[in-house]
Amino acid sequence: MKQLKILVIDDEEDLRNLLKSYFEKNNCLVMLAGTLDAGMAALDNFKPDHIFLDNNLPDGSGWSKTQHILMNYPQCQLNLMSGHLVPKTSAMNFRIVEKPISFKDLDMIIQIKNSYKWDTDEEVQKKIKISGENNTQFKLKSTG
Repeated sequence: MKQLKILVIDDEEDLRNLLKSYFEKNNCLVMLAGTLDAGMAALDNFKPDHIFLDNNLPDGSGWSKTQHILMNYPQCQLNLMSGHLVPKTSAMNFRIVEKPISFKDLDMIIQIKNSYKWDTDEEVQKKIKISGENNTQFKLKSTG
């Protein structure tokens, strides 16, 4: 099985380190970023399977990058984090995770992503449409 790559973008150093420790114990490769700029710069080189993105960052609103990430990295599972009450979504590669975060929730998130395989990147790019709802234009192939 492929080692999952996880990018954590959060200005809370303790939370970043806790998530890193947890995911590394679950055989994931983890990259940390404390600012929005550092996190966005890491995307192209690291190519994560999951992004855990905080909203309130010192250099801007993390969630303002949602559409850019979903358009340019459609195979990445985007997990938006917040300590504030947030709306729910049913989009396939987009999830909102409320703080405090539980390890049980993290397990569920990485297991769901790992149990599906997308069509090739090229096929996904041709089909992509951002609507904020479940997008039936994507084809998922179960690997489990």
